[in-house]
Parts: sequence; structure tokens; C-alpha cells
Amino acid sequence: MSRRLALHALRAALARAGPHPQQPATARAPPSALAAAAASSAAAAAPATPPCLLPSLARPFASAAAAADPPSPPPPSLLEVLRREIKHERGAYSPPAVVASGPPAPFTLVDAPGEAAVTLRREFRGGETITVECSVNLQDALGPPPGFEDDDDDEDELEEEEGEEEGKAKGGDDGGDDGDDDEDDEDDDEDPGDVAFNVTVAKGASGPALVFECVSDGTYVDVRHVALESKAGSGGAVAGGGDDDDAAYSGPVFDELDEELQDAFRAYLEARGVDEDLGEYLRWLLVDKEQREYTAWLEGVKRFVE
Repeated sequence: MSRRLALHALRAALARAGPHPQQPATARAPPSALAAAAASSAAAAAPATPPCLLPSLARPFASAAAAADPPSPPPPSLLEVLRREIKHERGAYSPPAVVASGPPAPFTLVDAPGEAAVTLRREFRGGETITVECSVNLQDALGPPPGFEDDDDDEDELEEEEGEEEGKAKGGDDGGDDGDDDEDDEDDDEDPGDVAFNVTVAKGASGPALVFECVSDGTYVDVRHVALESKAGSGGAVAGGGDDDDAAYSGPVFDELDEELQDAFRAYLEARGVDEDLGEYLRWLLVDKEQREYTAWLEGVKRFVE
């Protein structure tokens, strides 16, 4: 009975108090707005990223790109290069045929390894000794004859320029001549060029001698100078028996001599075997000499470096 009375009293109290006021309804935000708000709150709460850590859109540093490349191999040593050069020179060279056949008779060749000069000798009637000397070291100083003006070179250059301009005007129709030009270049590379040499005509070991300074391209022998020395190989001219060879008269400018006298000197040499055949032999002999001495020089340097 007590429970029933208590429940009844509770209901009566609630009835007297009236209806319970309702809480106002809270408006719900749409899901998209909630997501945006959450993202904004998260961004605000996250710590700021330092500028140095921000991803860069620029290209990588050059040092980084270089580090990715493989390292270059070290350059070859001097000894390795010398060995390759010697192997190449030995395998690529063969003596010219004109040299292999020997000097024009009756000249004999004197060629000492390690020396720059070569010598040819022969005896001539009347007790004359003909000596022909030429040196590898003296060929670079070879120039045109005194007073020689090569106007042909200027004309050739002018013709080449005119030919190039005509070829451009035609639109390159002359391109088929390139092969001929290449062949001409190869021929120029193979040609040894002119050779300078001295010819000494001596009568006895202690007597005076005529010394001719000559140049040849293999088709002619050009005399540049004639000197009368007091003794063969002395290098001094005859000057009335004086001892001061440096003050002696060495002879006239050959090109200023009478043409008949010039021709007579050339005939004098030709009779003693100094002609275009000898000049052709000397041209190729110096090519062979220089090649042999160059290879020997390489081998000597290699032995020193080893």
C-alpha cells in the first residue's frame, strides 16, 4: 500500500507543476559545411611549415645533377700515350720506293742514326770529290729565292674566291667537285715539298772548294748561291790568302749574275750528277730520315719515362 500511495502522490505533484518546458531545437549544419569547418580547424591547429621545407618547383641544383653522372675516367699517362704512338708509327709507315732503291749511281749514302744530316758522296774525273749534304733541321727555314715575288699565289687566291662566289650563286650545283678537292688535298699531304741541300766540289782534302746552295722540287735544281771556300768544309771563302774568313767575300747574289753564267753553273753541277733525279731522291730521303729519327726519339723518351 505504501508504494501505491507514493506513486499517486508523485503523479499529483507532477500534475500540479504543469507541462515541462521543451529545450529549443538546435539547427544542424549540412555535412559539407561541417567538413569545411573541420578542415579549417585542422589547418589552424597544425604548425606552420618553415619556408626552407616547402617543396620547390625549380630545377635541381647543378651539383646534384653532376653527382648523378658517373665520374670521368682519368686521362692516360705519358707512358701509355708514348706506347700507342710508337705502335702507330711502326705500323703505319713504310719507306718510300725511291728511297728503298738507293741513291742515284754512283753516289753512296752516309746516314748515321741520331744525326739530322745525311750525306751523299761520289768521285768525279780529275780527282774531284762531290759531297751532297742536307739536314732535316734546316728544311723549315726554306723559303723562296731572294727577290722572288709569288704573284701566282695572289692570282690563285682570287680565282678561288671567284669560284666560291659562283658556286654560291648557282645554289651549290658544283658540289660534285668536292671529291676532286679531297683528292688534291691528299696529294698535297703526300708530297714532301722542296728540299734544300748543299753541294761541295773539292779538289783534294786541303784545297779550295766550290759550295753550291741548292733547292729542288724533284723536277729541277735551283742554285741559290755559290761560294768559293779556302778549304773544303772550312766554311770560309777565299779572300786573297787572308786568314779572316768572317770578313771574306762570300760571293755574289746568284740571281743577279748574267743568265749565261747561271746556266753554265747549272750545267757544271748536272755533269757531276746533281740533277732532278738526285733532287727527287733527296726529297723522299729526308721524309724517311725524319720518320726514323722521330720513332727513335719516341722510343728514347719512353725508356726515360719507364
